[in-house]
Amino acid sequence: MSSITVNIENYENINNALSNELKNNLMPYITIVNADDNTNVLDSNGNEIFEKNIKNISFMPTYTDENTNELKTGYLLFTLSDGATLTVYENTVNYTCTIIGKPFPRKKF
Repeated sequence: MSSITVNIENYENINNALSNELKNNLMPYITIVNADDNTNVLDSNGNEIFEKNIKNISFMPTYTDENTNELKTGYLLFTLSDGATLTVYENTVNYTCTIIGKPFPRKKF
């Protein structure tokens, strides 16, 4: 379990770490920490992102808007299983993430 810097360049590394847990028949959970002060980052609902199940990760690279010539900053978007999100804009914060796998919860009938 190693830390991965949260940025667009590491999108593939983060995605592969999530996929590897699924390939091992484990549910991936993510913890995102502010590397500057070692505190857990908050999601859009104000909850700490500590061992949260992740539903999706996507990214938008930095680009120039053709209509306005405005430079649009790239970002990573994390969507958690509870519907909360975290958008991390490129070159704005110093976050790291750790991904672990846990057994899928057993359904009780």
